[in-house]
Amino acid sequence: MSPLPQHRIKMRRLLTGHFGKIYSMMWCPAEDKKYNVISASQDGRLIMWNAMSTHKLKIITLESAWVMTVAFCPSGTMVASGGLDNLATIHKFTDETKEAKTVARLMQHEGYVATRA
Repeated sequence: MSPLPQHRIKMRRLLTGHFGKIYSMMWCPAEDKKYNVISASQDGRLIMWNAMSTHKLKIITLESAWVMTVAFCPSGTMVASGGLDNLATIHKFTDETKEAKTVARLMQHEGYVATRA
């Protein structure tokens, strides 16, 4: 068996702003928002970034700091998050402000939400 090739990974951008561990990140699947990244942190915030400019585009402060996962919808206009509070929460972004509106809180989970599909 031949050894795996070595890869040289370079840091291209540094996104600073969270004050806790980052548990989840996802690139936006929408073509017109392809440089956007959403991150979920133990500081209880979701932050949407422009990965090229490193600017924070949207900030969502959650009710619980125990968020473990986050995912974009295909259009990039909403995100879903979940964590140790046994909730899956859906947030919708508005273009006017850096805020997001909570549109649904799914409370029927019997255990924590640790990953996305």
